[in-house]
Amino acid sequence: MRGPARADDPAVRAAAAAALWAAEGDPAEVVPLPDDLLDTHRQREGADVLALIRPPAARALPRLRSMLTADCEWTRAHAASALWGIGGPAEAPVVVRTLLAAWEENDATSTSHWPASTGWARPRVRSCPTSVRS
Repeated sequence: MRGPARADDPAVRAAAAAALWAAEGDPAEVVPLPDDLLDTHRQREGADVLALIRPPAARALPRLRSMLTADCEWTRAHAASALWGIGGPAEAPVVVRTLLAAWEENDATSTSHWPASTGWARPRVRSCPTSVRS
């Protein structure tokens, strides 16, 4: 898994990083791999892998927050999902605002496959009072 984690193809690197995390769970070894993907056209996959790692990936929070201003609603949605997975309730206000804006812009983003962390957030965001959403 370590060889593919250093592959030229960012999609292969993302899959290898997720597999390495599942197999070994060593944040010091794995977190830099998806973190580096945030600088590629596969930044969404990098965000998804970071979300799987959860709080041990906290070093990526500032970079994920900067992705919330991306032009692409898909990028913003994946970054928000990762913020929730890593930062939890402390990130709720920005996660809720970002997801609602992405969903309003493109409803397909509300039904995409995101990391398990979003499974908690999605139904709750949909039922949030308007005052939280603005």
